[in-house]
Amino acid sequence: MSMDEEPSRVLHLRNVTAEVTTQDLQGMASPFGRVENIVFLRDKNQALIQMDSVASATAVLQSFAAGYTEVSGRRVYLKYSRHQELTGRAATSGEGGAMSGILLVSMSNPQYDIRTALQITADLLYQVFAQYGTVIKIVVIQKHTGENRQQALVQFDSHATAEAAKNCLQVCVWPAVSLQTVPHGIDPTSLLPTLTLALIPP
Repeated sequence: MSMDEEPSRVLHLRNVTAEVTTQDLQGMASPFGRVENIVFLRDKNQALIQMDSVASATAVLQSFAAGYTEVSGRRVYLKYSRHQELTGRAATSGEGGAMSGILLVSMSNPQYDIRTALQITADLLYQVFAQYGTVIKIVVIQKHTGENRQQALVQFDSHATAEAAKNCLQVCVWPAVSLQTVPHGIDPTSLLPTLTLALIPP
């Protein structure tokens, strides 16, 4: 564990090959605290595990002081993630473990703090992206930085669907969605963010 890493309750794992399952990672981490979320990035052989606290995540790393452990016969490397929190919505059917057809969505607004004024949630993003195809999973990335920007990962059922959604949303106006809470005196349309979309290659 590097001394210059900022502690986080989210752990970043490398060399997570196809043989490694959700149950494997749950079994590895759960003795040290409650596992709140597990996200696989299968195309990159990586995964993210969100624990219930920084203390639990630190206990995992301290237990594997060499910086790696054996999972399903593979040497998996662990460290703190740059992300402080993950919140997600997964489809009710399918495990959604294979992360193909993923868009990295960056949202910004020059007028308002997008993280507080608009309250970006997985459900809100689902309203937007489900219009373009089958959404398997959405993970909102919570970064504790001073940037007025929110990011999320949106996984579609295929690379082609994700690419089509990206092409449309880059030239279309943000679709009409139901904003649950709008601060008094603010035009709801002024809260809609500017989107920057990047397709994670398969």
